[in-house]
Amino acid sequence: MNKYTQKIKQWVAAAGLFLLRVGESLQLIERVYEKPWPGDTAKGGYTMIALTIGDYGGYYRVLQQYFLKGALQREYSWLARFDPKTGNRLREIGGTRSILFDTANRSVYFESVSATGEAIVEVYKASQIRQS
Repeated sequence: MNKYTQKIKQWVAAAGLFLLRVGESLQLIERVYEKPWPGDTAKGGYTMIALTIGDYGGYYRVLQQYFLKGALQREYSWLARFDPKTGNRLREIGGTRSILFDTANRSVYFESVSATGEAIVEVYKASQIRQS
């Protein structure tokens, strides 16, 4: 009997850890994340890529915007769903992009695939701006 009790305790602990991870990740949703725009060629210019995640009726809308000196240059958006297997990842619906939440560093890892099939991982830090 003791062996079964120990197994049940292990399952309960694992489920609790999973739910904790989901809860921490959900706190990072509906935020704005930023990173410098690589290959900045503007002299003295400020460039930024913003990644905004927002609730979209059971799904999440991800908006990626490129700014040069505060002016929007281009943007992409797509729908994603929370991955129930990992508890800390959004996956694009019908695509290859995903967002992994790093709750310890308040950042996200944005994963995509290039035209040549190469995996690309970009790190975005949480902005002071919080989406309303």
